[in-house]
Amino acid sequence: MSAMHPVFKLLHPHMRYTLEINALARQSLISADGVIESCFTPGPVSFEISAAYYHNHWRFDLEGLPSDLVRRYACRSRLPASLSIVA
Repeated sequence: MSAMHPVFKLLHPHMRYTLEINALARQSLISADGVIESCFTPGPVSFEISAAYYHNHWRFDLEGLPSDLVRRYACRSRLPASLSIVA
C-alpha cells in the first residue's frame, strides 16, 4: 500500500511499532527462558507431565474423529461414510 493512501495514513500511527513490540514480547515473554515459561509453566518437565496425563486420560475412541464430532453434536451419525455436518 502506498504511503499516500488514506488508509495507510489512518493506520500508520497505530501500526507503527507493532512488529517491534511483537519481537520484544517474543524475546522477553514467550521465549524458552522468558517470563511465561519460568512463572506459569512447570518448565522443562511440562512435556513429560502432559504426556503422562494424556496417556491416562485421553481416549481415542471418544475424542478422535468422528466420535468427537458426534459427542459435540456437530454430526448426526457415528459412521464415517454417512457423516452429515449439522448446519
